[in-house]
Amino acid sequence: MLKIFGYTILSAALAAALFGESIEPRSYGLMGFERSRSPEDVRMLLVGRCADINSGQSKDDFIPNTTLDIFSTSNLSWSDSIEPTGFSEHMNSICSLTAGEGSFLENGEFIEYNAPLSSTSIFIQEYWDFLAENVVEQEMKKPPDVLSISFGTTVENWWTKGAERLLQKYDIAGFASIGNGEKMGNNCLYPAASQNFIGVGAASAEDFPNFDSRFLGKAEYSSYSSDKRVVKPDFVAPGNFLVSNLHGEFVHTGSYSSFAAPAAASAACILLDSLQDYEYARIKGNKSNLIRALLTDTALKGSYWHKGQWDTSDDSTAVFDWQQGAGMINLAGAETRLAAGGQRPGEVSSAGWDAGVISGKRENLYIFEPEKKNGYISGSLCWKRFFNETFPFDPNEARNANLKLELWGIKHSGEKVLAAKSDSRHSNVEHIFHPISQNYKSYRFAVVFSDEESVESADKKVNFAFSWAEREVPANWKGWLDVNSDGLLDFGDIELMLSRLTSEEGGLDLNNDGSGNLIDIMPAMAEIMKKYE
Repeated sequence: MLKIFGYTILSAALAAALFGESIEPRSYGLMGFERSRSPEDVRMLLVGRCADINSGQSKDDFIPNTTLDIFSTSNLSWSDSIEPTGFSEHMNSICSLTAGEGSFLENGEFIEYNAPLSSTSIFIQEYWDFLAENVVEQEMKKPPDVLSISFGTTVENWWTKGAERLLQKYDIAGFASIGNGEKMGNNCLYPAASQNFIGVGAASAEDFPNFDSRFLGKAEYSSYSSDKRVVKPDFVAPGNFLVSNLHGEFVHTGSYSSFAAPAAASAACILLDSLQDYEYARIKGNKSNLIRALLTDTALKGSYWHKGQWDTSDDSTAVFDWQQGAGMINLAGAETRLAAGGQRPGEVSSAGWDAGVISGKRENLYIFEPEKKNGYISGSLCWKRFFNETFPFDPNEARNANLKLELWGIKHSGEKVLAAKSDSRHSNVEHIFHPISQNYKSYRFAVVFSDEESVESADKKVNFAFSWAEREVPANWKGWLDVNSDGLLDFGDIELMLSRLTSEEGGLDLNNDGSGNLIDIMPAMAEIMKKYE
């Protein structure tokens, strides 16, 4: 028997033989692990597009074909006021990978299909109804815990801002597909590019993170930000799944962010289900922030991951890597981080999380001693933006504030040194991923307000969530060596490194020792020469 879901697959070769090409067999292992039950106390909303969404006329063909056996045990529903006129292949695929279940005979082989939300309550709402009933009215009769949208627009507009306000108002974890790369241009789609939404990109899971030459973020069909102010996606997820078509035949989707977003939303549902086992008063009103912080901070870094541009000049202002975001979603890592427990500011363990409220004149400090001599220290801070409650739902600047995240190294002498900071003026997520140094006895994370107006105002209060840990890095992780960002480590990178040595700007400091010189170039040369051994 071939088991293809539950985020595991036992035989990639057999799958390829059955279906003609790779369905990215490691996708499921990367996202998480097999679970014995589907979350039943979590509610998810899927906003569906109709086939002719661009015409402005709904044909109500936004639902899956629930007469198929794969949906026989699923808990899918939609508005009773709508009489669907047809089925959506797009939504059928999304519901397959989130809620499909059953055993099937395909080409003489048995397939056990076990999606992560096979018994979870999933409500499907047509796009125009979502706008009219929820966004315009700013009301949700039964607010979901998780919302997923697998389409968008290339510009921010009133409905994307109104949807952001719903996420803040009802503490909803919102996921949206970032776009499909060259097919849509490289611009991110809204609401994935919106601040309160988690923008999910698609990436190949095959051989991740052990890339020797190809760059994870260079997915064939996945957009990334071209706006220097906002770095998106937040992270990437597998986008290629085996799903049922409208006739009950198994097909692979192709690697698209339309399927990466609901996959990530499914992971959020599982985390929320696990979160119910934790009694921590500071979680109230912060569940969605905490889910975002956990998934962001535990994402697996791919080869050549680096904040912002290829040098270190924007490391403190660019939240993520331009193409990978925080990395590949890692549900197992997020579950482990959740199990580390909530911890209040003060002396904490080397891994954990916190959720609460911070006011302008206060700073939250988390002090710990690293247990490892090598590796990285990671921290992710998340909060929500506020929007006006009436059309066109512009940002509520009177309530909005900007936070920043600082990592201080504490020497044996007691001297405190600012090792790294993340302070983006246009994001409500801050992320640090910094190498552990033997120069420091301990470290201190500081969650503080960034803008002076908020610091001086005792009335400024923001719900936030913060997750941190020591992180190991794969032995063959290439770090910053792809300095020309072409997705390859080759002599083109060496040429650029050498040219910088003789320039007025000076050499690239790739090893964080405070200077750019030939020592920074040697690791890249060693990696390249391995190809000629």
